[in-house]
Amino acid sequence: MKNYLLHALTLTLLCLIAACTTAPVEIPLVDLTIIEDAKESFPALNSDKFGEPIKLESEKDILTLSAQQKREFLSYYNDYSLVNKPGHQRLYEYLQTIGEKFEYGNFTSNAKATLANSTGNCMSLAVLTTALARVADIEIKYQLVNRVPIFQEYGNVVFNAQHIRSIIYEPQRDFDTTVTVWRNKAIIDYYPSNSTFVNGFVSDTEFLAMYYRNLAAEALAKDKNNRAYWLLKRSLEFEPENSEAINSLAIIHRRVGATDKAEELYKYGIKNAQNKIVLLKNYQILLLAQNRLTDADRIAKELENLEDLNPFNWLLAANEAFDEENYTVAIKLYKKSITLAPYLHQGHFGIAKSEYQRGNLKASRMALEEALEQAFDHDSKSIYEAKLAVLSKERHN
Repeated sequence: MKNYLLHALTLTLLCLIAACTTAPVEIPLVDLTIIEDAKESFPALNSDKFGEPIKLESEKDILTLSAQQKREFLSYYNDYSLVNKPGHQRLYEYLQTIGEKFEYGNFTSNAKATLANSTGNCMSLAVLTTALARVADIEIKYQLVNRVPIFQEYGNVVFNAQHIRSIIYEPQRDFDTTVTVWRNKAIIDYYPSNSTFVNGFVSDTEFLAMYYRNLAAEALAKDKNNRAYWLLKRSLEFEPENSEAINSLAIIHRRVGATDKAEELYKYGIKNAQNKIVLLKNYQILLLAQNRLTDADRIAKELENLEDLNPFNWLLAANEAFDEENYTVAIKLYKKSITLAPYLHQGHFGIAKSEYQRGNLKASRMALEEALEQAFDHDSKSIYEAKLAVLSKERHN
């Protein structure tokens, strides 16, 4: 196997893009100061709408291997031929050996199942790496990585891919604590991407919260609202103000008709969560569904004025605005993404297709040429070249 481990999606961030149609109703305007002054306590949830609590995996269930799996791993790990190699390297090489038959699976599973079935997504691989690291007493950390958004649609829910990778370290040496010591490490990841934005490290509790959110997203994709609800509640026990979990809870409440509770969750998330973009966008969709156009416009302006250093969040919001045929807003959001990351050819292409829809062929061509300049893969270059050829014909007709 090469110097990487597989490539996969993990369903951790999601947003509802198809608003439910409702008859116009008279509802008071949203007071944005209410959002700023919202109560600190988490909104009381409508648990009675989601059936009895379901039995969920514990941390031990998630991160524990079978006795046989432990023996097989330790047999490899303690082999005489590897005795001079540091532990993190031995673990990395073990993952390489099983990686030869490991296949991507678009689902999240615990360590035992991932190793037994040799399949899973990036979260499954991180869970397996954690279980092995615990057996060998190796330090492990997690890093959240955003890549160019890849979307999968299930019914009226679109999932945007986030990615987590594991980093395992050689043992800490006994040096004076005033001295900074660089340690060797190994990154357990899928093949690298040229369009990567590192969000920083994820704590152990945040890692577990992500695991439950993944399972919740998979349940949402299958319209298993009850299961998704209880999984999201569990994830919030580990990370109480996570924007993805709050957003998903709002989506589920909308699905069961508890629109007022969904709005309360959006307001709470907008005030308290760190990443507000998806929450603002989905709150705007809810307002549009209720024909509260003035409120929706105010939320759109709030979104445009928001500061966020992650270009992929803006790219996601811009794509949603484009899908809603709001090309002026889409262009503003695409520009935010490429201001932060000029190399994102998808942002330039977004501007090109938005300008085309507005009839601005010259601006569309300029943006498309920039997209072609920034593209690094053959498929994207071919697409942009073909579209430039079509634009040239239109200009001369």
